[in-house]
Amino acid sequence: MKKEDIFEALGDIDAEVVLSAAPNVKKRKKIPFVLRIVAAALAMVIIISAVIAAIVIPKIMEDKNVILPLPSPYRVLAIANYPSMEMAPKKGNNSVKAYESWRSDVAKRSKVYTDLNVLVPFFSDAAEEFLGDHGDKNVVFSPLSIYMALAMMGETSNGEVQADIFERLGVPNITHLRAQASRIWNGTYRDDGAIKSLVANSIWLRDGYEFNQAPLDSLAEHYYASSYAGDMDSEDFKEQYCKWINESSGNEFDMSIDSVPWDEYTDICISSAMYFSSKWNSIFESTEKGIFHAKNADVSADFMTDTVKKDFVYYGENFCAVAKRLESLGYVWFILPDESVSVDDVLSSGNLMDFLINSKAREKKQYKITMNIPKFSISTESDITEKMKKIIPTSVFENGTSALCDGVNVNVSEMVHGASLEIDENGIVGATYNAAKQFLTGIEYPAKDEIIITYDVPFIVAVTSAADVPLFLGVINDPTK
Repeated sequence: MKKEDIFEALGDIDAEVVLSAAPNVKKRKKIPFVLRIVAAALAMVIIISAVIAAIVIPKIMEDKNVILPLPSPYRVLAIANYPSMEMAPKKGNNSVKAYESWRSDVAKRSKVYTDLNVLVPFFSDAAEEFLGDHGDKNVVFSPLSIYMALAMMGETSNGEVQADIFERLGVPNITHLRAQASRIWNGTYRDDGAIKSLVANSIWLRDGYEFNQAPLDSLAEHYYASSYAGDMDSEDFKEQYCKWINESSGNEFDMSIDSVPWDEYTDICISSAMYFSSKWNSIFESTEKGIFHAKNADVSADFMTDTVKKDFVYYGENFCAVAKRLESLGYVWFILPDESVSVDDVLSSGNLMDFLINSKAREKKQYKITMNIPKFSISTESDITEKMKKIIPTSVFENGTSALCDGVNVNVSEMVHGASLEIDENGIVGATYNAAKQFLTGIEYPAKDEIIITYDVPFIVAVTSAADVPLFLGVINDPTK
């Protein structure tokens, strides 16, 4: 699917939103106001993922000339300033003071300082809708990516649409939404020379229109989104956009101007890129061939083995789980359904997200643990419009007013999302994009306080930040596919 075709939504135009014309510019016929959200993603090393989502709004024109003189190649309307962090002590630096200062800063930023429990219903609905009923296919999505897209829609909307988004995200007003989004952003942010975890956001505007400055300033302050304006038809401006995307995604995305997600009818492009890199805190000890009991047949898979002398096995309503720590202080959860319980049963119970987000919801018992986990690489890409209609307010898909331009009606007609996740002995690689234009035969108890868990039946995998923010969630029905 071409990026230009990813998102199209039709709405009405109010002529009052258009500026007075500059002379000697060819007039155009009235063009429908469209909201398109497109996205792309990538990853490199362990674990690096990029979320690149763009809200694209086409030209809002009637029979008036609205193009004004343009700077080259762009100008900055609002800039996001990232928080400073204590740098990780370099090798050879044995200063206790420097180490304690760094660890204190990391610990502080590993907390969200907001009530994630209000998002459990939203994340639970999304998990069931995105991961349930996929037969023997592997599937993965990014709850954080879906959340950020909806939160930014709330910031740039007015009226009924905005109120409905507030209710869905569990906040009473825009002040609480801003605080929630900002704290979640800070809870996943780290840039200390050792680990880099960054959600970068930006807005790209066609020069020649009078966009409201207030929402741009708010997005910069609370969502860490910078705003740029320029000639969106020029190669210079497109190259600047590609440079921002590529740098924000670790220079691995390699976006070119041919794949920029806008055309001559585009006026606004809101983009978000998530970058997260980390290794396992301790690597797997060995890898051996084993049998995985997939839904339709037994398959031979590579199983990684790790033995921990003392750690916890956690228990949910109808599953058990172990958490393997990442060097970034985040975790990868491996979730095994109970006997006679399917992955879909776990997802539909509504208990999984509460378990991942709320540590108090986890029963646990300490063991010497040997875990056997199959290596896998999964990727999912699909149109998620119908799924999103079931988990976000329907008003988003109907005419609503925009906070970016006065008098403009806008609706969303299509949404797409893609994500990938790869796990091996050294760590994980995850990538995601979104757009708006996982029976206990694997458990053995050989001795008291010792447990062997082999994930040889369909299971669920979740990647969370140190603050329990769900970054990726997937179902492994067959690790060989």
